[in-house]
Amino acid sequence: MITIGLAELALGAVLIDRLRSIRWHTVADVLAAGGSPTDCAAALGLDPSTSLSDQLRAWANTRREGGLLSDDEHRRILRLAADTAESEQG
Repeated sequence: MITIGLAELALGAVLIDRLRSIRWHTVADVLAAGGSPTDCAAALGLDPSTSLSDQLRAWANTRREGGLLSDDEHRRILRLAADTAESEQG
């Protein structure tokens, strides 16, 4: 029973990491396609006071520092974050 439980916990951790990894790529794709930052934030369940642009930027910087985003992809996402910040300010 313990072995199965530990395996389930390990599998769950891997799945959560994978979902966290792809969610910000998906946000970037939706924004690039013309999606609303407000709709993205709502779909993520973010509090309205939470800045989607700040979180997107932080994610991109972390991924870039880890060598997981190319320079071009990093610049593209930072442009999306800047555009999102403008729309968040009204």
